[in-house]
Amino acid sequence: MGLAEALNRRGDESDEIHVTLDSPPLKDIAHPFFRENEPGAHPAPFTQIRASEVEGGLCLASESRHQARASSYVQALEQGGRPPAHDLAPAQPHLQRWAGGLTPAFRGAFALGKENAGR
Repeated sequence: MGLAEALNRRGDESDEIHVTLDSPPLKDIAHPFFRENEPGAHPAPFTQIRASEVEGGLCLASESRHQARASSYVQALEQGGRPPAHDLAPAQPHLQRWAGGLTPAFRGAFALGKENAGR
């Protein structure tokens, strides 16, 4: 069952619906496809990466032209008081098909859910 169908069938059972339109490219710096932990092998989602691993060659940018950016990105996170490692987020390729928007079916189901929320 798709999300729009689920909302249409059971949306009245939901108290809240949170929607994100965040759809970065698959090779975004926060996704596994941006990095390789060995030639051709991407780390799994939720892998934690430390600056020392990037600098030591254990987790490189999948395209060498992005290596300096990959290193400085993780260093900046660590120096900015962030957690000691950068967590790779799972890519969301299904959102890419929609170009960052909502399908008409989902928009309709979401609107119906908002109308029902006021009852």
